[in-house]
Amino acid sequence: MKKVLESIGTLLLVLIVSVLVWLYAEDANVKQYTNYAVSIEFQPPTERDILIEPNGARAIISFSGSNGQFQQLQERIRDRSLIYQLRFNPNDPTPEVEVDLRQVIEDQLLRELGINLTEVEPRTVTVRGEDLETVSVSILLDTGPVQVARKSEVTPAEVTFTVPHRVAQQLRDAKVVARLTDQNISQLIPGQDVSLQVPLLTLTEARGATPSSASVNVVIRQADNLARLTVDRRAVLLSYPPSLNARFVLELDEASRFVTNVELEGPRDQIDAIRQVAGNDLVWATVRLTNDEVESAADNGGTIVKTVDIVAPTGVRLVSEPLRVTVRVLPRLEAGS
Repeated sequence: MKKVLESIGTLLLVLIVSVLVWLYAEDANVKQYTNYAVSIEFQPPTERDILIEPNGARAIISFSGSNGQFQQLQERIRDRSLIYQLRFNPNDPTPEVEVDLRQVIEDQLLRELGINLTEVEPRTVTVRGEDLETVSVSILLDTGPVQVARKSEVTPAEVTFTVPHRVAQQLRDAKVVARLTDQNISQLIPGQDVSLQVPLLTLTEARGATPSSASVNVVIRQADNLARLTVDRRAVLLSYPPSLNARFVLELDEASRFVTNVELEGPRDQIDAIRQVAGNDLVWATVRLTNDEVESAADNGGTIVKTVDIVAPTGVRLVSEPLRVTVRVLPRLEAGS
């Protein structure tokens, strides 16, 4: 029995040593690896405020090494990029440098691991730099349809952009627009100062550069020259894609063919213009329908309840409760039977 146990122990020891030898040989076995991606991030010189293009590169490499070396390589660059600090000629206003990607990868990654690099694509990348400048740009307030009683206060009066030198030249005479939104306009109180946060529109000349502020504070007083008008009766018009006519008949419920007592508010001159036109023809009541809405209604009861859009001159808005009407949807064959 003792000899049997000793034999089993010897066999287990031989097995363990064999496995270890195999693992070592497998780990040390040199293989060829191809089409492996390595990312390199370019950083500008620390002594200059400069824009670089491109700001990074992706190289596809082939190399030979053991499985153990390959595992170390993967660990080194997992979710990380190599960092290469650029060096430009300080006397060159638009400098550029050719970066040897093979050299960067060997120096920062492979030489220490003992990996033999056999191929890099691309081998080099040309990186261009351009000095950045900070430019102040004035803000132009666009109040849209709102008439103001006095000059509005805009804070700040200008914003700055940090852009390449060539773009800075185009910005010097530009203005960035702050335009009142529908939400801004809904907060106004005629005859009273109201403080609003008004967003800045994208400035095309800035070429995608971000302004120092995305919005400005505006203190604005809407002129108290508003007037109201009640439109007694307007026919409701249906607006929908013509292609629906071949398949459906769309008609308003009897009680929905007209809207009454539509109360409007707007600049006095616009309201006066509506009054002066016979039949208030500057005001329309419209229900807009889409293909999807009509087809869904045809499959689910044959009716659509929608809000009426009141179309009026610029600056004139509906102040009475929004009106809802019922539209019947009938298949064309059923309507003709």
